[in-house]
Amino acid sequence: MENNFDLLKEVHKFVKHSQDLYPYGISDKFFSTTAEPGIVEAAQLDLTLWGTENSQLAIVCQVLNSSKPYSCSAGMLLKAIIEKGLNKSIEEVAVYVSESAKVVVPTNLQHKFLIVMGCEVFSNLKIEEGLTVKRGVLFPYLNSKLLVSHSLEDICARPALKKEFWKDLQVLLMELDK
Repeated sequence: MENNFDLLKEVHKFVKHSQDLYPYGISDKFFSTTAEPGIVEAAQLDLTLWGTENSQLAIVCQVLNSSKPYSCSAGMLLKAIIEKGLNKSIEEVAVYVSESAKVVVPTNLQHKFLIVMGCEVFSNLKIEEGLTVKRGVLFPYLNSKLLVSHSLEDICARPALKKEFWKDLQVLLMELDK
């Protein structure tokens, strides 16, 4: 009986710790094993697609409270970035959103340009060893050109980062105009 009680205490400790790590719960999609090895689809990574999947440009970012597209402050900032900064409609851009910064960026994305917002999201990319990546510089990633910049949450929290983000975006805008 003592062993069962100790086991129950350990399970309780694990569950409590899991709730701290995943306050919104763990999606069933996380445990899905239907994909072929090496092929990862956005649906299995708990990513939500806002916009059009078959677009030239994609943005991968974390947006808390992302149940309604472009409704929270980070979502409204993202909409302004797309419409005013990139001069595109929200339907013209594939936006892959996750509430978790631990999102794994799919390797099967077929976009000419990819913007990854936030160092935590970026850290989950599979980058070739020895490749140095700097914020605000386009570099090759799979079949895309990748731009890394600040996260939406950071930009919302520290408005001074908007200028840095705008400078980062200029590099992409020059490539889009070619």
